[in-house]
Amino acid sequence: MPSEFFPRTPCLDGADPEAKRAEILHYFQTTFDRYESLFQLLANDEEAYTRKPISLRHPLIFYLGHTATFFINKFVLAGLVTQRINPRLESMFAVGVDEMSWDDLDDSHYDWPLVARVWEYRRQVRETVERVIRETPLSLPIGWDSPFWAVVMGIEHERIHLETSSVLIRQQRLALVRPHPDWQPCRLSGPAPENSLVDIPAGWVRLGREFSDPWYGWDNEYGHHEAEVPAFRAARYLTSNGEFHGFVAAGGYADDSLWDEEGLGWRRFAQAAHPSFWVREGSHGDTGGPGGTTGTAGDSEVKSAGGEQSAETLDTSGADGDEAATPVNAGVIAGGDEKDSNWKLRLVAEEVLMPWDWPVEVNCHEARAFCRWRARETGLPVRLPTEDEWHRLYDHVGLTDVLADGPAAANLHLDHWASSCPVNRFPHGELFDVVGNVWQWCETPTYPFTGFAVHPLYDDFTTPTFDHRHNLIKGGAWISAGNEARHVSRYAFRRHFFQHAGFRYIVSAAPVSEPGSLYETDALLAQYAEFHYGDEYFGVPNFPRALAEIAAAAFARHGHGHPGRALDLGCATGRSTFELARHFAQVEGVDFSARFIQTGVQLAKTGVIRYTLPEEGDLVAYRERRLDAIGLAAVGSRVSFWQGDACNLKPVFCGYDLILAANLIDRLYAPKQFLNEVHQRLNPGALLVLASPYTWLEEHTQRGEWIGGFKKDGESYTTLDGLKELLGLHFDLVEGPREVPFVIRETRRKFQHSLSELTVWRRRE
Repeated sequence: MPSEFFPRTPCLDGADPEAKRAEILHYFQTTFDRYESLFQLLANDEEAYTRKPISLRHPLIFYLGHTATFFINKFVLAGLVTQRINPRLESMFAVGVDEMSWDDLDDSHYDWPLVARVWEYRRQVRETVERVIRETPLSLPIGWDSPFWAVVMGIEHERIHLETSSVLIRQQRLALVRPHPDWQPCRLSGPAPENSLVDIPAGWVRLGREFSDPWYGWDNEYGHHEAEVPAFRAARYLTSNGEFHGFVAAGGYADDSLWDEEGLGWRRFAQAAHPSFWVREGSHGDTGGPGGTTGTAGDSEVKSAGGEQSAETLDTSGADGDEAATPVNAGVIAGGDEKDSNWKLRLVAEEVLMPWDWPVEVNCHEARAFCRWRARETGLPVRLPTEDEWHRLYDHVGLTDVLADGPAAANLHLDHWASSCPVNRFPHGELFDVVGNVWQWCETPTYPFTGFAVHPLYDDFTTPTFDHRHNLIKGGAWISAGNEARHVSRYAFRRHFFQHAGFRYIVSAAPVSEPGSLYETDALLAQYAEFHYGDEYFGVPNFPRALAEIAAAAFARHGHGHPGRALDLGCATGRSTFELARHFAQVEGVDFSARFIQTGVQLAKTGVIRYTLPEEGDLVAYRERRLDAIGLAAVGSRVSFWQGDACNLKPVFCGYDLILAANLIDRLYAPKQFLNEVHQRLNPGALLVLASPYTWLEEHTQRGEWIGGFKKDGESYTTLDGLKELLGLHFDLVEGPREVPFVIRETRRKFQHSLSELTVWRRRE
């Protein structure tokens, strides 16, 4: 048992800011140490880091650098730091891989740095984060809008990748990993217990969190959802390797009738014949083949070389304790085929003889196929639980989240071992392992609760998963720590992914409803996509295209040299970026919203986007837009898209021959700062093209930051007056002002018709 427990996610309220600062510093240091300790499981050579464990994901060197980069990128956005440590690494390690399908291979080639360089970068990041924690002003509580929220966000993000990186190491070639004393697995195993069903009475569940809740959370946890859950029966234990062996032995992997269309496609592609982490005696032992797809998301004093539980703190007898439980009818395998000794189980850093009483670890497709098999064998409506039903289990057995001052009463939070353990080890009321051991697949695709909002520092944490293709997992695994270990957490993965995840089946005739995943910002994204790539209305030309043409013509008249590089700042969904690429050799589009720039990324990659538009009420129209239909297919190779803050741009965004900032300045929080510094981004003689309707609103820009639109010295002071005053030090006004109209479609019969004032400024040489 650890002498000190891996720190729990901290309460962000309290009366002593300095004590909370010290607690968060300790939380960061132990998390950063633990993450680095995980990578000590890799052999000490470059191949262990640069060979992909599976073809669909980055090599492990990416994940060594990624979590450190995350701190710096979010700190820059939050204004906690102003200087980057290494812009190249912070770009390279910024974005992971979430493939759309199991055969969406990432064949990109990266010039990965030496491993030693990444370790040195992590050391520099550690110093920066520690300095930020020690020196940034802190007031309590730490809320959603607090700069310190970004600090806790980085720590919790690192804990997510502690788990997901351990899965990738588990899929790395066995010769490239090595056991480590701080990552010792459980050594207990025996025959698999006979599973049985436990009655769960009907009840209400109330999910979702208030924004005032004094604990860190990811955006999808907030809002509210209520549901009445009909009575059902649940398996007493998680499905064990032994119980699942019955499905394997019965030819379940070869029986097409047990797999839905998506699952069958994965199974055929992966050529799966058994769980990915099961290894036949004498085989090569790698689990990173086509079927070995996995999910997303150092050690100092913290130890996890688990041992025996204290009988004084935890009942580990494994007794059922419920004489009224109903045995599952027919075909139960207690311990699997114990005579079949040809199976081993791949753990994170070693292979062991198959522990038949440990939970099987499979993806959602395999779990669903097993349930269909059990339904056919028993004549009962066997399936995976919904998210609501899992919460009903949690409430029924009266669990609470892991306490700070004692071991988890579950195989959770690295409190016991660095692996799963027997499914009858941790009783929770009438059930076992309601939380812990392995994650549990649910039938529910992730969706937003009512009141869902996107956090501005991480607007693409959840929104890309609202696609009915990412199913929720609940309960946590042995390594799940911090926010992951809280029962309110909501993590979801594509159904073909592997995590340390298994399942508990239930018996219920209640239909499974698939909650809708539409949300307000989807409507906004579709509105901008239509504004950029859709139809023209009332004879008004397409606004982003018109601006690009005006800018290119102005460059021909006033520009200096050849049209080399251009920047489309506040690019939204990217139409002007593509249009500028007709005239410039290289164009970069930058926007604060990751959701918006992903539209441009998708168009550059695939040439097509699809979205729905509101017509009236609940009626929508479906749209498909293609670059080749608007004559832009040939320019995709000359554009790139980046997330960034116009008031705090990375130093790499410089050396441009033209910058277009369309309908941007009246939405910035610091437009004066932007205008005072923008000349530094341009080459001498280059052009700055500004367009804006000057719709100054305090919800976007504090009144003291307005460029114009107010009385000054008793006289009207326009935004153009302010632009002349601010830009006059470095620019000459060479064209304008002129008005450029634009129309935004809201519904089939409602439109916004506006005028944007355009000016062209030339930087003095």
